[in-house]
Amino acid sequence: MNKPAQIRAVLEAALPYLKRDPENLLVFIENGRVASSLGRRGWEYRYTVTVGLLDFAGHPDTVILPLLDWIRSSEPALLQNRDSSEKAIEFEAEIRNNRTCDLMLKIPLTERVMIDVEEGITRANHIDEPCMMPTVDRLQVYLKGDLIYDSRPA
Repeated sequence: MNKPAQIRAVLEAALPYLKRDPENLLVFIENGRVASSLGRRGWEYRYTVTVGLLDFAGHPDTVILPLLDWIRSSEPALLQNRDSSEKAIEFEAEIRNNRTCDLMLKIPLTERVMIDVEEGITRANHIDEPCMMPTVDRLQVYLKGDLIYDSRPA
């Protein structure tokens, strides 16, 4: 499964405190299932990725915005209609003190795998999601005059 590592990379790029304290980012998979059929060889992983940000002292927008950007390109079906978009990201926060919290997020994900055989070699290919939404080259978001997100950090 590739998407949990992609989410980790997105959050590490967006949240500077994770560069200093990478152990404060937890990523794990729950409720995993494999769906397949008798047709073409392949399957779909279906699971919930849980992301934990420990001792998080930032604004939640700095987490949600890069995650939604990633979802738009890597799991667009979550945003296609109201029912699925309302369940795209679930979260809980445990307030640790006046500055920090432990923020837990859950995102339902799927990954399609197709099997191809070329010259007698069997390969499992993870299929990219189709692009369903327009993208922008660079996105910067400011909160009260402070840059809180840059899709292309320096």
